[in-house]
Amino acid sequence: MNIVLPSLLLIRTGATELDHQGRICGNLDVPLCEIGLAQARETASALADRTVSKIYRAPCLAAAQTAEVLAKTWRVKIRMEQELENVNFGLWHGRQWAELKTKQPRLYKSWTEHPETVCPPGGEPICDVQRRIVEFLKRISRKPTGKTIAIVASPAIAAIICSEYQGRELREVWACQCADGTWLELAPPTPQLAP
Repeated sequence: MNIVLPSLLLIRTGATELDHQGRICGNLDVPLCEIGLAQARETASALADRTVSKIYRAPCLAAAQTAEVLAKTWRVKIRMEQELENVNFGLWHGRQWAELKTKQPRLYKSWTEHPETVCPPGGEPICDVQRRIVEFLKRISRKPTGKTIAIVASPAIAAIICSEYQGRELREVWACQCADGTWLELAPPTPQLAP
């Protein structure tokens, strides 16, 4: 990607009731459930000693609530970014992952092994999501702060950011996209030296 970025704290939103039920939330605007609020507080506590210059968050309510808990800890501003919106899962919204696995096993297998090739029926192709994430990362790299920034997004968006930021195949990091309420610290990629 050849973008110079600061260190990132990539924070996945806490869980919603739909997540807790094993349902596909996508870009439905659902608040955190009690478990999700507890996850946000645990994350804030675990990261309380970090120095963060800004929080970028997805436009959904779950990301807003997660970011608000973190902002109180760090005493920094939150900026909502439309490009961080979760994947539009179209007709999959509200369905259980287990149902998708049973009724559409080939599509589900492609989703788990090669997500960049999948477009949920009536939804958004993952390759389009990747493009908007790259645009977001390019834009924030134009304003270097030299400080750590936090990004609060859904698990799927967090996996795509991780993939693009580290220059890894999406399938390598996709499996971890299920983990709500977790975080990952990403150091800036080290430039490759010419032999």
